[in-house]
Amino acid sequence: MRKKILIFGACCLLAVGSLSGCGDKADDTKNAKTESTEKTDKKQTDKKADAKKEELKTIGTKAEGESVISVTLKNSTGKDITGIALKAGNLPEYGAGLMTEGDVFKNGESRILYYDTAADTAAGGDAASYEVQVYFADQSHLALHTVNFGSFKESELCLEEEVVFLKYEDTTTKKVVSTKDAEISVKEAQAAAQAQAEAEAQAAAEAQAQAAAEAAAQAQAEAEAQAAAEAAAAAQAQAEAEAWAQQQQWTDPAPAPAPEPAPAPQPGGGGGCLNDGLVQ
Repeated sequence: MRKKILIFGACCLLAVGSLSGCGDKADDTKNAKTESTEKTDKKQTDKKADAKKEELKTIGTKAEGESVISVTLKNSTGKDITGIALKAGNLPEYGAGLMTEGDVFKNGESRILYYDTAADTAAGGDAASYEVQVYFADQSHLALHTVNFGSFKESELCLEEEVVFLKYEDTTTKKVVSTKDAEISVKEAQAAAQAQAEAEAQAAAEAQAQAAAEAAAQAQAEAEAQAAAEAAAAAQAQAEAEAWAQQQQWTDPAPAPAPEPAPAPQPGGGGGCLNDGLVQ
């Protein structure tokens, strides 16, 4: 009887172990299916993203490589955009426009921006800090500053308070970033610098005008002094001439009168006497 009980218990343990093993295999199969499904979904999502990317228009020439910027931009400025140009940090001038003449980047439209940074880097430019000049259909233009295209894959281009800025998810921190405050700070700094430059220019102009006025006054004073000196010299010369003439009148003797000639004898004169009164 005891043997039968032991045999029955052993059979039960075997049955439980068998069921447990089946359960583990079922869980493993389920997990494998889940992972496979997730991978499939990711592949499908990536394919859809790539297909969507292929449908978008481009800004700049499509290219590939480590030096090529490739980001998706959505125009959320409220205006149509007709031109975009880039300038790497440390470089003095913007490059050629990336949009062709007549092309319009519509408000609400998304496009892929391509730009090869190799030439900028070779010229000493900072490829991690770009300025982006944005030209609008209404003939206005604004600039983005210190843009690091390596920090995002997709971004919205926005316009508020007369500044353009970007909104995007940082590829490293996964945090949503807005450059609005930074752009406002740049705008205020530029306005302050411009006001200071204008004030300095105004001060320089006033100083120049003051110097010119002082120079003119000095020239006039010198001319008047010269004229006065010449007049004084002329007056002195005239006075000296008059004094000399007067002195000459007092010092030169008057010429003696010429002697009068003796009267000629009258013939038969002598009171009617001949030979001094002797009559022969």
